[in-house]
Amino acid sequence: MKNYMFCFALIFAGCANIVPPSGGRADVNPPKLISSNPANKTTAFSSSSILLQFDEYIELKDKNGIQISPSCKPPPKIIVRGKRIEFELSCPLDTNITYTINFGNSICDLNEGNILENFTYVFSTGQVLDSIKIKGKVNHSYSHETIGGATIGLYKSFDLSRPYYYTYTNTEGNFLIENIKDGEYVIFGFIDSNQNLNYDLGEAVSVPENLSSFEGDKNLKFFYEEDKSKKISVSNTSRNSLIFENKLSTDSIIILNNSGFWNHDNEKSEFWFNNSPVLIEYLINGVADSIQLYNNLAPEIQLKVANDIEDIIKDKSLIIKSNNPIKECHSDSFVWSGGKQAIEPKIIDFFTIEVPIENANLKDEKLIIFPGGISFETGLKNDSTSFLLDFDPANYGTLNIQCINFQNNMILEIYDNTEIIKKHKISQEMRINYIKPGTYKLRVFEDLNNDYNWSPGLIEKREFGEFVYIYSDLLKIKPNWELDVQLNLEK
Repeated sequence: MKNYMFCFALIFAGCANIVPPSGGRADVNPPKLISSNPANKTTAFSSSSILLQFDEYIELKDKNGIQISPSCKPPPKIIVRGKRIEFELSCPLDTNITYTINFGNSICDLNEGNILENFTYVFSTGQVLDSIKIKGKVNHSYSHETIGGATIGLYKSFDLSRPYYYTYTNTEGNFLIENIKDGEYVIFGFIDSNQNLNYDLGEAVSVPENLSSFEGDKNLKFFYEEDKSKKISVSNTSRNSLIFENKLSTDSIIILNNSGFWNHDNEKSEFWFNNSPVLIEYLINGVADSIQLYNNLAPEIQLKVANDIEDIIKDKSLIIKSNNPIKECHSDSFVWSGGKQAIEPKIIDFFTIEVPIENANLKDEKLIIFPGGISFETGLKNDSTSFLLDFDPANYGTLNIQCINFQNNMILEIYDNTEIIKKHKISQEMRINYIKPGTYKLRVFEDLNNDYNWSPGLIEKREFGEFVYIYSDLLKIKPNWELDVQLNLEK
């Protein structure tokens, strides 16, 4: 009986879960390689298997993220057993080549999930390890923010089908590829969102370029390539409107069976109509299509001030933008606070109203639009609306800028984490007034196509995006204060 009980206890002991000991400090260290067979960086490699032994129990978060370069097909078989990884090679290996097995961020400890970042195992089928290396950094072209987790590859040609060598950037955007065989390569980087080791449209990417030298740091600028083949998204946003969501020129959409009013911006085109059709037929870039109307909700009226205080004072007019097409304005419904009547508002287009401000005090002002002051083509009228305007310069800061080595087609932007605050064409001496107190960044880009917006690169044509300069210091704007900045915009 005692023997049976002893065997029973062994069975249960063998099935026990691996659990961390209680108490003490939490484990914050990643697994550590304590041995490998064959040894890491072995030369004259002839084995078909590799055993990696770690100092704690491990798991692989993503086997698909483990890659071997140069390419090895069929892919190796990977097995995790407790504290070790068994790697079975079934592909033929080239002679006199150094191979790198890149585990990326796949290896972590079993209990705490601490990741062993960018672990690599290297071996050579020749008598020496290839010793050339390249290092560099990845930034976003427009913001210059560093990009972690990007795939950086060296390719034999511009077909970019699969990198011959590759690595990943760390959290600071730095990368290092070692053990490279001397030769000619194309360097190319991208965010491999679906981990297929290929660039797919919609992933952040750099322009592929010949690697002329391995010396020094290689800086790659990432951007999102515009998808010109993307299908246009069309939605029926109200009983009187459609939105075509894509960057389209104003003449690339034609409505075939209705008349109405167009409202275009950089991201979408909105079509308004005041009858009740069953469907709308349209032509986009010569291709006919239609959408059945399903939304019976009345459109919401939105009114907002489109120009900032500096432009209002300079132009002596307030610009109000509407999301609904405007039919008429009633001047007796537009007044400044205190009862002083504003100069008669002027309709600039179906979505824009101009309100002159000569009769305003240019201090703290409140423009009031009484209910029904604006009638819309959709049959709606506005509710009571007001805009509070602070014209007092003591509540704002001023930025004085001197520019050297600049181009006449450069655009300056002052921005924060959410929006662009100021935007101006560059000149040698600039004075920007009425900046709200806060902390901002400053950016200048070269507007090569004169569209007043930054344009990214093109992969197929191997064209880089427009030049971008980021001022290194933060702009700390204070009320009733002036800040002087000098910009050297030499490329």
